[in-house]
Amino acid sequence: MDLDYDRALEELSTALKGNPSDSEALFMMGAVKRRQGKPGETVTYFEKARALDPLNARTALNLGETYALLRQPDAAERCYEDALRLNPEYNRAFAYKLRWRLRLRPELRQAHEVEHQAEAAGLGNDTIVLYHRVLLHVAAGEDEEALALLRGVRGPALEDQFYFLPAALLEAQVRQRQGRRAEARERYAEARRIADAQLASDPTDSRVHSALGLALAGLGEKTAAVSAGQAGVDALPVEKEAYRGAYRLEDLARIYAAVGERDKAVEILTRLMAMPTDLAGPRSSSTLPGRRCAATPASSASFRRRHGTSRTRCPSPSRALPGCHRASSSRGGSSSPWLRPARRRAGAGRAPPRPGRCRRRTPTGACWRARRRSRRPCRRARTSSAASPGATTASSTFHTASTAVDSFRSP
Repeated sequence: MDLDYDRALEELSTALKGNPSDSEALFMMGAVKRRQGKPGETVTYFEKARALDPLNARTALNLGETYALLRQPDAAERCYEDALRLNPEYNRAFAYKLRWRLRLRPELRQAHEVEHQAEAAGLGNDTIVLYHRVLLHVAAGEDEEALALLRGVRGPALEDQFYFLPAALLEAQVRQRQGRRAEARERYAEARRIADAQLASDPTDSRVHSALGLALAGLGEKTAAVSAGQAGVDALPVEKEAYRGAYRLEDLARIYAAVGERDKAVEILTRLMAMPTDLAGPRSSSTLPGRRCAATPASSASFRRRHGTSRTRCPSPSRALPGCHRASSSRGGSSSPWLRPARRRAGAGRAPPRPGRCRRRTPTGACWRARRRSRRPCRRARTSSAASPGATTASSTFHTASTAVDSFRSP
C-alpha cells in the first residue's frame, strides 16, 4: 500500500498557493494531517474549510471526529449535531453520536434516543449504524436484541475502512457472554472461514488479519491468533498510518487479552491512550467530574456518615478532582463558594478561601469533609489515585483492558 502522505501535502500546498480559498484543498490537507497523527493541525485546516463552506456536512462531521481524537467530547458532539442539521440522513453522524454516547457508559438512555432518531431517518439497517446499534444493545445487556440485529446483516461481514467484522464473529462474542460456549465456538469457526476466504483474495488487508486473529483467539489457538493480529499491525503500522493503524493495535490488544496475555494487552492500551485516538475514553466513569462515587451513593448510610446529611454542591464541579463527592451531589445546597467547613478550616482572623476553589478537595482526591469525619478517603479514592485531567491512570488502563475483553470495539 502506497502511503506517500508527504508528496500529497506538497501537491496540496501547491494548489493552496494558487487558490488559498479552496475549501476542498483545505479539507484534504486536514485529512492528510490526521492520517499522519497530527489532529491539532487537522482542526486548523478543517476550521478554515468550514468557514469557507459552512453548509458542508462532511467537513462538520470530520471536524467532530477530530475533536473526538483529541478527547474533547462537547466540541465533537456539537459538530455531529451540525452535520445532522445540514444533512438529516447522514449515516456516519448518527453512528459517531452513538459511539460517543457509548464511550460515556452511563448515557445509555441518550444512546437509545440517538438509535431511535436513526431508525426514524430510515438508517437503522445501514451498515455502520447497525454495527453501533449492536454495540449499544450489548452494552445495555440486551444480548437477544443484539443477536436479532446481527441476523439481519446483509452479506458475510460488516466492513468499513477501519474494520472487517464477520457477523459470525460478533454473534460468537455475544453467545460467549451468555455462556453458550458450544454455539460460540461454532460461530468462531465460521468467522475464521470467512476471514480465510477474504485473505485468499487480498492477503494485504490489515482489517481481515485482525478479524482472523480475533476468531482464532475465540477458538483458543493462542499462537496463531497473536500471529494474525501482529500481521494486521505490520500491514498498517501507526508510524505510516496513525489514523487507521490505531485500530489494528487495539485489535491486537484484544487478542492478547482474550488469550490470557493481559500484561501485553495493557501495555498496548497504555500506548493507545497516549496517542490521539478515541479508542480509549477520555476518562473512566469513576474519574469524570460531576459524578458521584459509586462506592458511596448519596442515599446510602455510608454517605451520610462520611458527609453528613447536608448534601451541598461543590461550587466548582467543572474543576473537581476525582473522588470529590461534593462535586457530584445531585441535590444542590448553598451556591456560595465559601462553604462553612472551609471557613472553619481557615480559622479566625485568616483570609477565607479563594472563590472558585473547593477547599474540601485534597491531593489524594478525597473530600475534605470525608477526611474530617472518617479520617480516611472514601473506598473509591483509596483504590484509585487521583490523576490530573487527561492523565492516564492505572485503574482506567485496566478498565479499558477488561472492556476490550468483554465488549466489542467501537471503530
